[in-house]
Amino acid sequence: MASPNPLRPQKNNDFYETLKATAMAQVNAAASPNPWDHDALMAIRSAELGYVGTLHPADALPPGLDKSLGLEDFSHVVKSFGPLVERMDIEIKSVVVDVQTRTVVVTLTAIYDLVAVGELEAIKDDRTDYMWLTVMDETGTKIIKMEEFLNADRITRKGGILERSRIWAEQNT
Repeated sequence: MASPNPLRPQKNNDFYETLKATAMAQVNAAASPNPWDHDALMAIRSAELGYVGTLHPADALPPGLDKSLGLEDFSHVVKSFGPLVERMDIEIKSVVVDVQTRTVVVTLTAIYDLVAVGELEAIKDDRTDYMWLTVMDETGTKIIKMEEFLNADRITRKGGILERSRIWAEQNT
C-alpha cells in the first residue's frame, strides 16, 4: 500500500479536493469551447463576501486595470474581453494547494485566437503565461480574492486584447 502524500494531510483531503476543483473551474471557464464564459466565471466568485481581483505587474498595465477590481468591475472586464477570444487552450504547468490558507496557485500558459476587429486582423495561436493565486471562502467553493500575474506586454501591445476591446466597444455601443 502506498504511503499517504505528506504534502496533502489526510484529514483535509476532501477540502483539498474542493479547493482544487474550484481552481480548476476557473481554468475551465476561461478555456474553450466557450472561452471567457461569463456565467461560469461569475458563478465561482463570492458576491456575499465580496471579490477582489488584481492584475500584476500593475505598473505595466493601463489605468483601470492597474488597481484591484471588485465583482462588478471583473464582470465588465469579462464582458469586454470575452467576445474577442475565439479559442483558448490552457496548458497547466503546476497546481499548489494550501488547505490552511484556502489558497490555490496555478501556473499556466494560455494559447488563444483573437477575432478580427476594425482594421486589426485575427491573431492565431498567441500565448500568454499566467500565475493565478486564488483564495477561497470557508466552503472552498467560491473565490474571494484572485491575484493574476501575467506577461503584461502580451495584452497591452499594439493589436493586443486591450486595443481590440476598445475598438469592439466603440463598434458595439
